[in-house]
Amino acid sequence: MSKYRGTIRCEAYDTASDQWLTMQALPFFCVNTSAVVMRNRFIYLMPGSSNEETQAQNSLMMGYLDTGTIERGFDPMTKAQWAQLVVKNVDFFNAGPVAGIPLGPDSMVIFGGQSSKTFLIEDCQAEVNPKTG
Repeated sequence: MSKYRGTIRCEAYDTASDQWLTMQALPFFCVNTSAVVMRNRFIYLMPGSSNEETQAQNSLMMGYLDTGTIERGFDPMTKAQWAQLVVKNVDFFNAGPVAGIPLGPDSMVIFGGQSSKTFLIEDCQAEVNPKTG
């Protein structure tokens, strides 16, 4: 069990209105995580260090939000739904990566956590159904 307290709370800062918006809850509790934005549209939330609900299944979850499905503005932004991407890779699971950076419009490197391994994700433009993942 992690010594950290995770959260599922998610907020976004709207620069146009100069205010924080409460978003839909994250798909899992997370601590020590970061997000990567791809193509100015897709947000990938790294697993972080306390993604315990999938650790029993030897897999880790990443969060995924398609902001292209929402219009600009206060109300639609708060209704966007997060999806879960389950990664079942032993090396990825053992590393428990917490960060990532985009390499280009369709690829990112994921790193950090419990090892020095890095993971390359290519073709980062998946269309995911938020209800089914």
